[in-house]
Amino acid sequence: MGTIQDLADVCPENHDFAKVLWGLERLCENGSFLYWPESRQRQSDLFARLLESESFPENESLIQRFSGQPYVVGGDEHHLIYLPDSPERIFKITHSDSFGCVSRFFCEDADLNGKHFIPGVNTNPVFYLTRWMILNSLTEYRTKFEGILPPQGNLMVPRLCVSQLILAKEYRNPDADLIRKAFLGHGFKRIAQDAFINSVGIVLSDAAPRNVGIVGGNPIPFDALAEFAAPAVLDWLRAKVPSMAPLF
Repeated sequence: MGTIQDLADVCPENHDFAKVLWGLERLCENGSFLYWPESRQRQSDLFARLLESESFPENESLIQRFSGQPYVVGGDEHHLIYLPDSPERIFKITHSDSFGCVSRFFCEDADLNGKHFIPGVNTNPVFYLTRWMILNSLTEYRTKFEGILPPQGNLMVPRLCVSQLILAKEYRNPDADLIRKAFLGHGFKRIAQDAFINSVGIVLSDAAPRNVGIVGGNPIPFDALAEFAAPAVLDWLRAKVPSMAPLF
């Protein structure tokens, strides 16, 4: 597993995320969509074309469903909306100046807190879409792509909307040790504060209590960041934990 097609084959939800990536690919020349960040104007133009594309008929109905609905600012990543017609789900809309968050990796632990993966603003839509596909490949808890929404203002980028089943309160905000044990039972080893890796090189970061649930002993990283480990991460890990070297 590792290509967009591999991830798309995991479940129908992933195929919908891949459809956006393939749509971007068709609009770009020479695969240039892989080399984000593009200019903000370029991003805006590409997503505006997808917003109006006949390939995404759900966009228009989504705009109508959200019309007049209040929202909550859900941290740095999303606006959150609860719809009366889907009370079991939470809808998450990206801000027009970013696509959620991404973790920056640092070999050195400058703050001496064990946190080598620092989340910050993400401007790369490919990372955002792939993140959900990776998370969907790990558990039966699936994030769904809902559609593309107009930008919040002029010279801004159209927004992406996803939705998730709402986890009951008793499953949310487990302590860090419970998270570590739950991930260990599913083949993930802790490599830094709030960060884990498995044998195929999937890195979960920002897997803090606010972003992870535990249901029946199984971890649900509903808002964790996910990606395949970069070479720098693997090199650091081999040097830090030699016993892990044979895994990669």
